[in-house]
Amino acid sequence: MNPIRSFALACSPLLLTAACAGPAPLAWDGPEAAAIEAELMAADRAFAAETAADGIEGWMRYFHEDAARPEFGGENRRGLAAIRAADAVNFANPELRLAWDPVHAGAFADGRHGYTMGRFQVLHLAAEPPTVLGEGWYLSWWRWQDGGWKVILDTGVPDPAPAPEVGAQP
Repeated sequence: MNPIRSFALACSPLLLTAACAGPAPLAWDGPEAAAIEAELMAADRAFAAETAADGIEGWMRYFHEDAARPEFGGENRRGLAAIRAADAVNFANPELRLAWDPVHAGAFADGRHGYTMGRFQVLHLAAEPPTVLGEGWYLSWWRWQDGGWKVILDTGVPDPAPAPEVGAQP
């Protein structure tokens, strides 16, 4: 084998590790990070409460003007107009409600970006008790701007359908 190629192959894991590590950490620990993470959890809970109370208007209130909302298995929506157009249909049905609860937040080292993640549910409110039509995990990426946290990316993935029981008839 060519000695240069052997050296390159031997070093490639180190180069890959260095390239992925980057010049600075993406997230950090400490009192500043803990305070930002608490702010993000509070912002995400307020986002959920205002969406439950005000529908599409509460939903849109938290998105940054250049936000992106990639849809699982669908297309990427970019900007407020595209997000509103795509999501207005779902919010138009008063029998449906999107609900979520963050379970974790992380702060990035710049102090202006962070994320929240948690569980979401789509509820059918006309059923008694309300029926869960779908659920899964979501991730929201936030940016601090003009004195508040705004969502710059929001996406989710539904839980996989349960496997059929052994011996069940289709």
